[in-house]
Amino acid sequence: MRVRDIIWIIIVVLNLYSCSSKNNVIKKISQLQKQSGNDYDYDQYRLMLYFSDKYPDDTLYTKQLALYYTDIRNFDAAYECYSKLIKSNPSHKEALCCRAEVSLLNDHINLALEDISKTIELFPHDSVLKGVKKYYQVIQLTSFKISKCDSLINIDPLNPDYFFVRGKNYFSINQFKYAISDFSQAISLNSTKPDYYIYKAESYYNMDSIGKTIEIVQEALIHNHSHQLEMYLNNLKVEKNEIPTIKKYTELISKNPKNSDAYEQRSKSYTKCSRYEKALIDINKAISLNKNSFHLLNARIIIYWKMQDYENARKDLELLIKSGGKANEKLVSAVKRKSPVL
Repeated sequence: MRVRDIIWIIIVVLNLYSCSSKNNVIKKISQLQKQSGNDYDYDQYRLMLYFSDKYPDDTLYTKQLALYYTDIRNFDAAYECYSKLIKSNPSHKEALCCRAEVSLLNDHINLALEDISKTIELFPHDSVLKGVKKYYQVIQLTSFKISKCDSLINIDPLNPDYFFVRGKNYFSINQFKYAISDFSQAISLNSTKPDYYIYKAESYYNMDSIGKTIEIVQEALIHNHSHQLEMYLNNLKVEKNEIPTIKKYTELISKNPKNSDAYEQRSKSYTKCSRYEKALIDINKAISLNKNSFHLLNARIIIYWKMQDYENARKDLELLIKSGGKANEKLVSAVKRKSPVL
């Protein structure tokens, strides 16, 4: 027996006597989790494993162990822990959901869908679970599309469109590193298509690297002087200037999630950057916090118009006028004509 193991037995015994209640054990584990370094990780694991084995009917220890395994990316072991919890309580909602998530992280999408489907059967009125299932189904379909692209690439590895399509599929499920790799390969095979660069740039953007995003678009303009790329680059430069403002209002929102003005101002910044989806989310939140504000409704009409969502813009215009608000005549005309120009 190693000296370290002897020391460990002593530590466990001491901890056993010092932990007079279950909460004290969990507190001890929490303290170890805050420590850093492999030795503390090792001790954390051994402590949780010991109590999980000693008290097999106590779900708290098994849950802690499952979370630890997930954290160190030992998904098979985490899966077994959640299975143990589910075996003792087949209606354990949290364990079923966590096991589904672990399966997803382990690239076992079918198992993930099985667990989510079981959970929905047990809790049919939970709308969040239904949303999760739809998301998993999208991943399942996307995984199938990616495998099809894999086959096509094996047949014709010099076709840039196959890499581009596979990259778009990775992009759709937020696998941006894989997406960047495929877009880069597509560009190396054909450097004249703006879409290849834009998707690569957007991948970096979603990884919070706006400097790299701008660099990619500038590289694209060397090969292709398209109006689309120039507009995109201009928007990125505006956004780079707006980042401090966006961060400022994001901090205000984190401190006070009911700050209507902060959502409105951040929405304005997103609108300037042509990030209309984000602008719409923020203006909707501002309106929900300040429902009788005509100027917020006007702001949402402008966002819808810029998104060329003329139907929703028209509905908001009707609501504005019906509520006694005043609408911009040029904007009303543009919405009626379904024109992007005032």
